Amino acid sequence: MQTHYSVPEFNKTAFNCPHCGAFAEQKWSELRCDIFAHQNDWELGRTLELLKNKGYSELDAAHMRYEQAGGIFAAICAHCKKYSYWLERKMLWPAASTIEMPNPDMPEECQKLYMEARIIAGQSPRAAAALLRLCVEKFILALGGTEKKLADGIQALIDNGKISQAEQEYLHICRLIGNDAVHPREISLSDSPEIVLPLFRFLNILVQRTISAEKERSNFIAGLPSNIQQKITAHKEAGAADWDK
Repeated sequence: MQTHYSVPEFNKTAFNCPHCGAFAEQKWSELRCDIFAHQNDWELGRTLELLKNKGYSELDAAHMRYEQAGGIFAAICAHCKKYSYWLERKMLWPAASTIEMPNPDMPEECQKLYMEARIIAGQSPRAAAALLRLCVEKFILALGGTEKKLADGIQALIDNGKISQAEQEYLHICRLIGNDAVHPREISLSDSPEIVLPLFRFLNILVQRTISAEKERSNFIAGLPSNIQQKITAHKEAGAADWDK
């Protein structure tokens, strides 16, 4: 079962690492740079002398050699020891880190499209939405849907009892936003790029509900005593409503 994903946020003490994916403590530090690092010894000495001549003490002058590097911060992961870098409270690198990884039970072809969309979501929300729409198409086929129009494929899953009404809404949301990414109509992803980010979460929820949950149920039943397994099988075959038999 996929555990809760904690989105990386500025100054948060723990979240899922953008590098290793583990939920881990993050230690923050503010990056500082030597504003006179390019100077040779003579130039540096002359600069410090000029500062002191303007009324700064030697200690003040030494402190003025350093300044904040444009408000850049770094967070180091306690698990993998790798850094993420932040500017103006937003992550600079790695670029796709605020988006959760795909559910490991997601079909392989869907995972590839998901990861491609994840990488470019920050630079091109429209391209990410279009890729996620294609991911939905492949996902529907993996569940036994049709290769007809995407809306028809979603309806086929409903008709066959493969997805619920709520899951149908998730799929249609991904479909509609993906459609507008390719042929803009009601939605301008240039004006509202943040609307793409929940689509990644929606896809993971769909995989959890339709694939992971069934996998967990099957594994649980496989571990039950054989006599109980036989009763469950007989019940399914007979379609009986009475579980006391």
